[in-house]
Amino acid sequence: MLITPDPDPAFCLVTFSWTEPAGPPVDDVLVRLIAFTDHAQDDGRLEPFLLDRQPDGVWSGTLRLPADLRTSYQLCPVRHGSLRGGPIDDERWSTVMAAGLADPTNPAILPADCTYGNPGPASVLELPAAPPQPGWHRRPGTPAGRVTGHALGTSSVQVYQAPSVEVDAPLVVLFDGVQWLSLGVTTMLDNLVADGLLEPLVVVLVGSIGGARRYHGLTRPRLFNPLVDDLIPFVEDGWKVTQDPARTVVSGQSLGGLLSTHLARTRPERFGAVLGQSCSFWWPGAEEDGELSGEAEIEAVATGPRTRFHLTAGLQERDLLTSNRRMRDALAAHDLTYREYQGGHDFACWRGDLSDGLVTLLPK
Repeated sequence: MLITPDPDPAFCLVTFSWTEPAGPPVDDVLVRLIAFTDHAQDDGRLEPFLLDRQPDGVWSGTLRLPADLRTSYQLCPVRHGSLRGGPIDDERWSTVMAAGLADPTNPAILPADCTYGNPGPASVLELPAAPPQPGWHRRPGTPAGRVTGHALGTSSVQVYQAPSVEVDAPLVVLFDGVQWLSLGVTTMLDNLVADGLLEPLVVVLVGSIGGARRYHGLTRPRLFNPLVDDLIPFVEDGWKVTQDPARTVVSGQSLGGLLSTHLARTRPERFGAVLGQSCSFWWPGAEEDGELSGEAEIEAVATGPRTRFHLTAGLQERDLLTSNRRMRDALAAHDLTYREYQGGHDFACWRGDLSDGLVTLLPK
């Protein structure tokens, strides 16, 4: 991967390359930039993201991208026919995504199971004007917190306790805990505490909810309510956490952000702050299953209990961005920090927003 300036400083030119390994030849190589290429598939316009085979056999191509972009990406070798010349169906798109590989020329990696449609690692592209994400690398000598795993019925959680936790420590409940642990969230927490940006705190990283599939656990009250009912007394009994809702944050991205908003609205006596990233306020919900509805949350939050919010959404998130702007407007009477970033529905972007949001909502 090579980044070069564009005549317009608002953009950069990024050249991707891929060397075909020995074995059956490929028909195309697709650069899957999270959001950009996914939307191009929706629009039937994948050609700009297809590399060209050069005379030496190396595949390469150049894209003009916003200079403040951060995105994860994979290189997808395509067999059984070219992708050029028209749209492809959902089944073939799933096959293309599943074949994606991290870029061997780029050391910046997003770990496995953090990219929709592909279980493997992805690479991270950070262009020069992308906002900084400090604190995500382990520093020698920084005291490390302790993480323990627990089962609550058919749900599972990990609990992080920062070094030197005292009585009345701030509490954070964070959904999709397995992914955040693989991303190194405990390193970020250790660094923020060591730098004096956060008080020593306790973070509950929620893994599975009721043993259900992710989107069921995060949207169906019959699954997540029993977890929350058990979780709060469990944490209060086992750790020196605050009972002050103003110092208790519930946090999630995508459907986890929708659930976080719902919990703060329906349980204000315990959750007084929401850190929501790319919240799925577009989610229609299935009425017959009692699922959460994004539209219902937008309508209800304006007259709900006063809550502090830190919300972010990507400029490349289309309908999700529109629904987040509607929620932003509905939160006019609340204490709201709202930011839009150049990127998509992507852990590569959410990493920095998580640390920024914690410092905003839990200032020392």
